[in-house]
Amino acid sequence: MKLALESTGSIADNMIRYISICSREPRA
Repeated sequence: MKLALESTGSIADNMIRYISICSREPRA
């Protein structure tokens, strides 16, 4: 359970980072 929670948390952090980077430097 702990591992699953930590993995989901890291995934959420990665998504937030990706979104922030995209909004910061839109290269679409």
